[in-house]
Amino acid sequence: MLWEQKGYFTQAGVKLGERPRLGTGAKVAAALKSGGIDLGAGVLTDALNLGSTAASALGALKAGRVDALAFFQPIAQQAAAAGIGTRFISPAAGDVPGLERTAHGVVFTTQRIIDKKPKEVAAFQAALERAQRFIHEADPAEITRLLTVYLKGIDPKALAGLPGLMRTEIPESIGFTRASFDTAIAFHRATGLVKHLPAYEKIVPPALRTP
Repeated sequence: MLWEQKGYFTQAGVKLGERPRLGTGAKVAAALKSGGIDLGAGVLTDALNLGSTAASALGALKAGRVDALAFFQPIAQQAAAAGIGTRFISPAAGDVPGLERTAHGVVFTTQRIIDKKPKEVAAFQAALERAQRFIHEADPAEITRLLTVYLKGIDPKALAGLPGLMRTEIPESIGFTRASFDTAIAFHRATGLVKHLPAYEKIVPPALRTP
């Protein structure tokens, strides 16, 4: 469990490998703080920009250039399959109290595009909803097969538990509850990642507002 490993992040000089321009350091600090870990000065001494590919991130972890990675799934499964690491924090999996039921991934566009291309936007939303239903209804073996095609070259061992995990992380339908939106807004306010915070009614279209 995450909070059983407090000692590691109370040491000075932890090097974090992250994706560019995502405020990852702030997110990691906030996640640890919610579990009673105060990073203090000098703990995350370096936040190395490792680009957006899992291969470079895993290579840096294996070579000892970084001590931890803040990256997208399935980085933890790939690290475990390679024998070089394990999952430490996953908000979607419930490792961060208060962030279990919030929006972790959002696709957005502008009102101009919505007005100019309503059919295309509607088609994209429909396709996304079909994909989410597929994750919950399809045979896990078929999901694994498609992941193998999408994540070319990935170790099959890294995919073993993904179908079941995805069903706990991804809702069956698209849309945002006010509670999940408010939680995300509160997190961004507390970490200072966003200064001008939008209202629920301003950014979530009526068709995507769910109870």
